Amino acid sequence: MIGISIPIAGLQTVFLIFVRMLSIAFAFPFVRNSVPKPFVVLFCLVVAIISATTKTVSGGYIDSLGLLFLGCLQEVLIGALIGLLVNLALEAVQMAGRIVGFQMGFAMGAVVDPVSGEQDTGLSQLYNLFGAMLFFGLDCHLVILKAIIDSLHTLPPFLSHMMPGRISQIFPIFGEIFVVAIKISAPVLATLILTSLSFGMAAKLTPQLNIFFVLLPFKILIGLMALVLSISFAGFGVKDFYNNFLKLIISFLNGG
Repeated sequence: MIGISIPIAGLQTVFLIFVRMLSIAFAFPFVRNSVPKPFVVLFCLVVAIISATTKTVSGGYIDSLGLLFLGCLQEVLIGALIGLLVNLALEAVQMAGRIVGFQMGFAMGAVVDPVSGEQDTGLSQLYNLFGAMLFFGLDCHLVILKAIIDSLHTLPPFLSHMMPGRISQIFPIFGEIFVVAIKISAPVLATLILTSLSFGMAAKLTPQLNIFFVLLPFKILIGLMALVLSISFAGFGVKDFYNNFLKLIISFLNGG
């Protein structure tokens, strides 16, 4: 009879990595609301087993249930933080859609977004899908997954700690979101602003005409035309933003 000996410390390491990966996965609204939960759990478990068996992960036997609970809580916080950072990349593109949709008047017809579960405009959902397609098309998810697995050396389960210098790397990301959102929406936004100024001047010159009655449908028409013409240039901007964002994420995970 052949006996199989499985060390308890190894099982604990797999479990803690599984908790971290599960927290990262469920931090994405796209994964949380669109992907079946059993598939997400199975995928995170497979990644945790592969990571623990192929990588040299620092860890030890935890003989206290309270310490194991604290370790799980720490992994949940780390995973949620990493998931939040990655989710910010998609949020920048979606914010550009909100800005354009508000300027075009689509805010009055906001609908419930099935991914995030929040009320949003149709253009915001369109930009969100556009950003998600570029994100997966550029294999950003594979780069981030590899960075997360490699970070098990610098952020080992239960033994990880974040220095203030590493935490401070997060704050520039929040400011970058607004800048990128304005850059992506700039062509359509500038066109709509010039259209509103033109109609305002026409209303002053010919006050007897109800210019603003045709402003809303005309802004929608001009905005959609500007969106079609500028979407390819916006793709280059989103691609550059994703490349810079990936460097930031890798630097954060590796403690650089």
